[in-house]
Amino acid sequence: MPEDFGMQSGYRHSEEIRASRTKVTPDGMVMFNATRHYLGRNFVDKPIKIYKLAEDLGGVAKISEDGSENLTHTFRIFKRETAPKRSGNEGLAMKGATQVAAFSPEQVSYPRRADETEDEYKLRVDSVLGFNFMLKLSNDLSLKDVSLHKEDIREQFVISKSAHFLSEKKMYERFLKFAERFGEEGVRTFFTAEYDDNSGEKILALAEKLGESDLDSLFHSYSNIVDSSRGIETLLRERALKNIEIDDELKERFPVEVSEAILRRSKDVLMSAYSIAVEKKKELEIRDVINSLEGLDTLLGVFRSLEDTNTQYRITKKELRGEGTNVFTAENKQTGRQYELKVFARPKSETGKQARINIELNFDTVKADEKLRQAFRHQIIRKVGGRERQSLHHSLRIGIDRDTFYDPPRVSLDLGRGPMKKDELTREGDILGRTLQLSTEIGHHNPKSFDERFAKEDVFEKIAGTFKEYLESKSY
Repeated sequence: MPEDFGMQSGYRHSEEIRASRTKVTPDGMVMFNATRHYLGRNFVDKPIKIYKLAEDLGGVAKISEDGSENLTHTFRIFKRETAPKRSGNEGLAMKGATQVAAFSPEQVSYPRRADETEDEYKLRVDSVLGFNFMLKLSNDLSLKDVSLHKEDIREQFVISKSAHFLSEKKMYERFLKFAERFGEEGVRTFFTAEYDDNSGEKILALAEKLGESDLDSLFHSYSNIVDSSRGIETLLRERALKNIEIDDELKERFPVEVSEAILRRSKDVLMSAYSIAVEKKKELEIRDVINSLEGLDTLLGVFRSLEDTNTQYRITKKELRGEGTNVFTAENKQTGRQYELKVFARPKSETGKQARINIELNFDTVKADEKLRQAFRHQIIRKVGGRERQSLHHSLRIGIDRDTFYDPPRVSLDLGRGPMKKDELTREGDILGRTLQLSTEIGHHNPKSFDERFAKEDVFEKIAGTFKEYLESKSY
């Protein structure tokens, strides 16, 4: 970056702290990521500070006479290699590209959830904390080598809200000690406060009951799942469902709601560790929760690798089995362990079969992940002609079902397989399904995350049908 430009924009930066600038240049520009961003001449010589809020988002804060800062505007941040234009060795993002806009709490809040009323959503948005506390938290965490600014902006504000809630209970220093001990992956678990204001306190209590190795495993898998939920949202929006022909609002909502459903259920799995370690529930052990999260992390990571080459998995081949099941062989780049990703879409219900998108990870491979293979071992017994037939499985599934067990039908995200006994079928369930049954009233089904309009036959048929076409187009 040219020295004169850095001086003009008040350049401040290090990896540990949030990048900031103290002013714009006379022509209304500011530099981030070796790219000049146009903010506007109306910011020239004003008492402001300009921050990199997240990897792709900047913010302008007005500095009051007492030194406090109020976030007033946001703008889009580019990297040099993705900037709309180039000027020598620098990127250049002008007025239309930077999308400078007045700040509103909705920008840093997750969209209204399907099970939220308007009043509940408004209350959640209104609870977004002021910018000053997030700056304080960000600075305090940087002293513990934790970079809050590297996370998604919505995640940052939820974590800040949780930390503020703890500070009101005189637990802020405990939180900072936790952050120093468990780093960024530990701090990210406070994102569960999106669903439960008390989750931060529960995580601190959990940290005092379990050994560091178990906690590291739990926090690592949860952090990966948060990343994967966003990666899958992108995969659905930009690739798998890009060409779907449904209402624009629904087209935008569906990938978001799939991501939200994954986040909601991963929170439930993580909180089951609290049920076991703190509330002393005896049905399962901590090792079961660790395996549940690791299995879900692996499945989502393998599924993301259909499009994202930066995951730890690579797809090596694809074949078609049965009536339209696409089977992808995946390999862990570091360990060489192999997995089978079996994916199919049934746009319309059939006799005894619901319309669904099914994503299953099979651990029965030549180079198996033996720990997860054993963890997800489950038995199914069917009565056929008066005789019992047993089958043994080593797999984990995610289903997006048009679930007709509800009246009216609802779209549901199903994680794992819960225990079931009815008519001619007995299923013991896998460890993830049993873990969710322990920690929630709804078990391994989750209809709460999806707008009821997705359960209309014609809408779900288009979703599953478009996804099926996407699968058929993939080749390796």
